[in-house]
Amino acid sequence: MNTLPFTIHDLLAGNAPSWADDKFFWYAQTISLEHNRICITASRKNSITAFAEYAEEYNIPSISELSKIRHGQYSTNTLGPALVSSGSLLIINDMLAITKRTPDAKVDPGKWTTPAGRCDRTPLVTGIKETIEEIEISAKDGTILLPDMARDLIHSRPNTDFYTTSTCGIETTNIEFYVGPQLIETAHMWSYFSQASNTLELRLPIIARLDEPISLSNPEFNTPAKLVDPHTLNPEEVVPALRHFLHNLAPP
Repeated sequence: MNTLPFTIHDLLAGNAPSWADDKFFWYAQTISLEHNRICITASRKNSITAFAEYAEEYNIPSISELSKIRHGQYSTNTLGPALVSSGSLLIINDMLAITKRTPDAKVDPGKWTTPAGRCDRTPLVTGIKETIEEIEISAKDGTILLPDMARDLIHSRPNTDFYTTSTCGIETTNIEFYVGPQLIETAHMWSYFSQASNTLELRLPIIARLDEPISLSNPEFNTPAKLVDPHTLNPEEVVPALRHFLHNLAPP
């Protein structure tokens, strides 16, 4: 049995070995719920998970094992350990950007979703990173508009046509992410806890206003991507997390 050659801080900083990409993630030791605030705490030593073959090699909990833990109702004040997934709800001219899961996906094959993935960076950076990886927006002349706009968010460069919920007035939950006692990040996101997968789902609403014709694609999985009116989405054709968030995006 081998010793894991990197720490959660290496993972968060993007300094883990390249062979660990998309194989290792962090998980929450505890998730505390207080009014409109969620505190996520990871351990400095014991909060890395991986797919089964890597988890066995390094004697860490596997994603499958963590997903099977049950905590009761989400209204419980504290739960954990639990997986954490982060992504975005990209809204362009009041239309939601969605992409399709691959037909051979182990979970929800062929369902429509928004960009998201298990956290291997902080919740905010993971959400933006997944958006960059899974949604590409092109202008009519072929100019790539996204991921360039999302990189502006990562590097905190102002862009008046692409902004997050801090300026658009959408009500969100205050997310605080700690490693041990150290506060690593504060973000404003939508949240949903899936008891079926023991996963805290976080989504960063991002609002864009574009005046030119655009097209969408998913360069990571080469699956369809498009803009839709959220009111027209069939709840049975989308993943459970998006089904939940649709209540906020498109109330009846």
